[in-house]
Amino acid sequence: MPLLCVGVSHHTAPLAVREQVAVARGRTIEMLATSRLRDAARELGLREVVLLSTCNRTELYGAAGNPGSRFTAFPTEAQGLLAQACAVSPSVIAPHLFTAVGHGAVRHLCLVAAGLDSQVPGEAEVLGQVAEAHRTASHAGVSGPILGAAFRSAVRAGRRVRSETGIGRLPSSVASEGVRALLERLPQKARSILVVGTGQMARAAAQVLAAKRVRQLRVVGRSDGPLHQLCRNVGAEPVPWHHLQRAVAEADGVITATAAPHPVIPLSLMASVLDLRGRSAPLILVDIAVPRDVEPGVASLGNVELLDLDQLKPRLADNVAARRRDVPAAEAIVSEEVTHFESWRRGAALKPVLAGLHSRAEMVRRQEVERALRRIGPVDEQVRQQVVALSRSLVGKLLDSPSRRLRLADPAEAGRWADAIEQLFDLE
Repeated sequence: MPLLCVGVSHHTAPLAVREQVAVARGRTIEMLATSRLRDAARELGLREVVLLSTCNRTELYGAAGNPGSRFTAFPTEAQGLLAQACAVSPSVIAPHLFTAVGHGAVRHLCLVAAGLDSQVPGEAEVLGQVAEAHRTASHAGVSGPILGAAFRSAVRAGRRVRSETGIGRLPSSVASEGVRALLERLPQKARSILVVGTGQMARAAAQVLAAKRVRQLRVVGRSDGPLHQLCRNVGAEPVPWHHLQRAVAEADGVITATAAPHPVIPLSLMASVLDLRGRSAPLILVDIAVPRDVEPGVASLGNVELLDLDQLKPRLADNVAARRRDVPAAEAIVSEEVTHFESWRRGAALKPVLAGLHSRAEMVRRQEVERALRRIGPVDEQVRQQVVALSRSLVGKLLDSPSRRLRLADPAEAGRWADAIEQLFDLE
């Protein structure tokens, strides 16, 4: 199969590595629009690429130009391609990489979209991130029919898992677990919460907090439009970005989830925040962003408790047991979608061969009919049409059985037959 995947995820790398390779959507668009990555991909025989980056993973998917092509082994050069896309040295990610080719790559993508490879099984956010990653690559002109079909199968798998199994009905995600961890550490009477950010994860956290009916909910964001829209949706108070320091100082708890490439709450800002607070109660910070929004050194300050995704990981793992009974049904859906993709790929790979075979047969038919009619001499139009119809019927019946057998054959067997047909019939 002409697909491969290389990536870094929460299974293989700590947060300190994942935040180095995280790629914001704006940088993804910029990077895919340049010819450098395309040229490097084509040197590996890849004509299509999609970059997927979430808080749990950064993965590069690639496909060869021909649906009938096969990756029998993973090309190690693809690791360098991922490093280039993430703008890091290959040595940073080399110890933490996972790779997959062929069916394994498609299956992994479907598992990701279905939330079965997430820290919280069945999380909802990742499905939208998978779809968005493919849209971004399509708009940049670097995706194509093969990855398009693979991502359609993955999105369909994700939607089906959420609608046909109980996994999607268990409302838990990285954002909701972060909120729970935050609220558990705060007394009921001291629940003035600040959400930093207005992106997908921040919106999810704000929605959970609004449902919990905290005493005061505030949101700080850089852009007025998304900020005010989010605050209207959840009944929160908007805070302009330049008031971030005071808003943090006034909060009992803070949950951060921006897409900033660097900490938005550095150590220096937190030192000033603690001077402004003037209270004995500790400030609880929960950072669910990748890269991290809160500088790790903040955890060493007095009267501050900082949780990031690595600290949340044990809590997230606890959700596995509650969802385990639905995993077999979800994995069965994934297997169906992988099979669906394979059927598409096999048809796409065989289409040129079958088209070439029928085209060659049609060319020979026409030549032989014309030759026979010239030898017979003048005939009326009705006889001519009968001869043409007879020749078409013969060719159609001769090609019908091999065409059907080829379409229904095992992929490996069909590939061998297709190669043999190309050689036997001298097809271009």
